[in-house]
Amino acid sequence: MAYLKIRRFQEAEDDCTEALNLDDRYIKAYSRRSTARTELKKFKESMEDADFALKLEPNNQEVKKQYLEAKSMYEKDLLQRTAGALHRTAQGVEKKQETGVRLQELSSPTINTRTVTPVSSLKDDLIKNRKPSKLEQKPSVQELAARAASQAINEAAQNITPPSSAYQFEVIWRGFSGDCALQARLLKATSPNVLPQLFKNALTATMLMDIIKCLATIFNEEMELTVQYLENLTKVSRFDMVILCLSSADRTDMAHIWNNVFGNKAIPMEHAERLDDLRPKYCR
Repeated sequence: MAYLKIRRFQEAEDDCTEALNLDDRYIKAYSRRSTARTELKKFKESMEDADFALKLEPNNQEVKKQYLEAKSMYEKDLLQRTAGALHRTAQGVEKKQETGVRLQELSSPTINTRTVTPVSSLKDDLIKNRKPSKLEQKPSVQELAARAASQAINEAAQNITPPSSAYQFEVIWRGFSGDCALQARLLKATSPNVLPQLFKNALTATMLMDIIKCLATIFNEEMELTVQYLENLTKVSRFDMVILCLSSADRTDMAHIWNNVFGNKAIPMEHAERLDDLRPKYCR
């Protein structure tokens, strides 16, 4: 807090990060780091911090306000950067077109004979060469945001690194929301052995079910990895409490996955025995 008051925002960010390394559910640290990152123009990270703090305390109105402000600033910055990139691309295309026209003019022979172009031909040429109106050229806010989001996801997918905290894991995971293949790549990049230390007391029912569902999609090709994940998830400190708090729908999904995927009779014995031992811990 002291660093924020004297406007030493980088030190404030570092200080909050150290605090979160000790306790990754420290809401004030997320909130203060969000403030520091906003001042450092790290709008995406600021929004993610505020969002995570809000997930920890959904009824905290101050944190909710901070999240909405951070989200607004991130979206504004995203649109500005996307619009700038599109503008630079358009300028590049326009320059290439101008260069092509000049070369064509230089290479074309001079024609002295005057010819009369039919009106219908002129009309066709005008239609073909008509420049789009400003309304047609300007993409919508949704299109700009979608392009930027797609580009960000592609860049992130190429540089997946093992997360060092539950917060980092969840941020990356949510960034790949809807793309199970990318989420599976995150699981493969994260050693199952680090799960207890990674999640500590931050494992939620939603995250657990998301991981289980993703593991089910790669089980046939990654049996050993899947079993190791299932084994190490049970070692996370809040695992038993999370299982007890699963909704009826989650319990149904869990049983379905176990019956149809992890309980398949074609599974090799070395994996089947370990899965049989794990089943009572997941399906209660």
